[in-house]
Amino acid sequence: MQKIVLAFVLSITYLFVSCNSIDSKSIENTPNIKVFIRIGNLNQDSIYFEYSINNIQKDSLIFKFPKVIPGAYRINNSSKYILHLRCFDSNSKKLKYKKLDDNSYLIFKSKSLKTIRYYVKNSDITDVYEILTKLIVTDSFCLINPISVIGYFDEFKEVTYSLKIEKPTFFFTNYKTSNNTMLAPIDSFIFNSYFDLVENPLLYGKLDTNSLFNYDASISVYSDNKIITSQLLKSWIKPLMGVLTNYTSVTRNKTTPYRFNFIFTDKVESVSALEQRNASTYCLKANWDTLFLKRRIQHMISHEFLHVITPIGFHSNVYNTEMFSGYSSRHLWLYEGVVEYLSLKARLDAEVYTPKSFIIALSHLNSLNMALDKCNGESILKLSEHILSKDDSACFNKFYYKGALLAFLLDYSISKCSEGSDDLVKSLNRYIKQNGKVFNEKEFINDFLLSTCLKEIDLDISDEELSKKLRETVNMLGYDMTDKKVFKISDISHGFYLKDYYVKDGTYVLSFDNKNSPIKDKHITVLKINNENPTELMILNHIIYPPNKKSINIEYLYNNKRKIINLEPRQQGMLTEINNVIIIDTLTSEMQECVKWFFIRN
Repeated sequence: MQKIVLAFVLSITYLFVSCNSIDSKSIENTPNIKVFIRIGNLNQDSIYFEYSINNIQKDSLIFKFPKVIPGAYRINNSSKYILHLRCFDSNSKKLKYKKLDDNSYLIFKSKSLKTIRYYVKNSDITDVYEILTKLIVTDSFCLINPISVIGYFDEFKEVTYSLKIEKPTFFFTNYKTSNNTMLAPIDSFIFNSYFDLVENPLLYGKLDTNSLFNYDASISVYSDNKIITSQLLKSWIKPLMGVLTNYTSVTRNKTTPYRFNFIFTDKVESVSALEQRNASTYCLKANWDTLFLKRRIQHMISHEFLHVITPIGFHSNVYNTEMFSGYSSRHLWLYEGVVEYLSLKARLDAEVYTPKSFIIALSHLNSLNMALDKCNGESILKLSEHILSKDDSACFNKFYYKGALLAFLLDYSISKCSEGSDDLVKSLNRYIKQNGKVFNEKEFINDFLLSTCLKEIDLDISDEELSKKLRETVNMLGYDMTDKKVFKISDISHGFYLKDYYVKDGTYVLSFDNKNSPIKDKHITVLKINNENPTELMILNHIIYPPNKKSINIEYLYNNKRKIINLEPRQQGMLTEINNVIIIDTLTSEMQECVKWFFIRN
């Protein structure tokens, strides 16, 4: 076992006092908490954690893991992945504890507590939620989300946390360490508090990293196929960063660089992302068409980055008091809906979207919202307040779809009544400057409206009325959402569905499950791929991970007969039927004013 030797944790009383002015007796009486994680063995199904703890002055303590992970909006049952928890005194004698619930452990005789040990079960590589919210270790990368795997004591959340991670020497992370070399077998980190610790997910591996120098941010990529690079992502992200930085000027933590962490693997069954104060992490499939991947990336990074505004930088007193323990806020429409809308508006302001593309995106949201017909009768405020008690999570997307549409109407109304001098972003940032970053749960909506030129807004408008209001508003901006329906395509991927391949007598033998192909389920001996001798790298880049929809030419042997086939990839994607959007040729003077106030930035 690797022993940890780090000086640690000052009490809150001394947080603002120079270390030089603290006498040795004070330091000796200060609680010490150090965390050690071993991820050196990549083949283990669980990861070892150890805490070294000194100077506890309480007879009993409750050791906890968060019941709710911020941004996930669901109950976190840590007992399913925290294994073999044990507590020891300085003589390595076990201390008794009582498990209070799935996330809490009451430790008796805690004045004698010196060590806590446990294992964390490795996450399921196919489950994107587990990868992002817990801990995943593979032979290629490792992602640690501290908020779910590192516990805390209520009494000591504000103290400094020391963290050491034993890892393979070929693994490195883009987060700063106290090591002098990235090849060191142990990384060391210092965090000012538990809150600081959990805002910093750690991505490890042979990462491809790039910097966004002007915006104090970086991009790190792990990719199964190495086709999606940090340089490519930088070219997609950089055009948005000026607008995103401007939007978050009031709430962003300017002392810590922001990190975009990307994992591209086709082993996951779905795609997702999770935000934290200093980083956001994305897990996506590797074989998407790059055109659609670019659009998805620009959407996702805008959304997750803008969570710096809310709820990370601006939230209700209920959100604040229930951090890690619950969720009963009425304002998911703000935390997810407003952020989803602003991710569209950012692309408009950055000229990544044209005005028509922006309106088409709103039409898409309207169709998605109306499709959730089983949730149409529910109040979005009450649905938010009771989200953790919902057995059926199908209504959760209401906060993204309906919340974003409400945010658009709010943004438009502010722009119109202020004659273009104000908008939703300016209003939010002004409100935060004047009233602080924590608002009153029950009074916020009225207080916020009073800070703008608006009189009222109906957040509990029915979906039918919202759709009608949306079409009227879009019309005032010079567009018509017609009754005609068209299909919008998103998330396109291509695949040849290679079932198996191996080398026999120096040649490659492949088997496909490509629908309607004459070589389906046959083991063929490949002679040429695109008129070149086959290699494993060619199979990887042209068959397993095709970056686009190009066909491949294969010359092969089957039953001693030489044949040639042009193999087309199968295309998969999501189709959504939306109202067609057309430009109105002739605008009234009022419509012209609305267009100027909303689309032309002051």
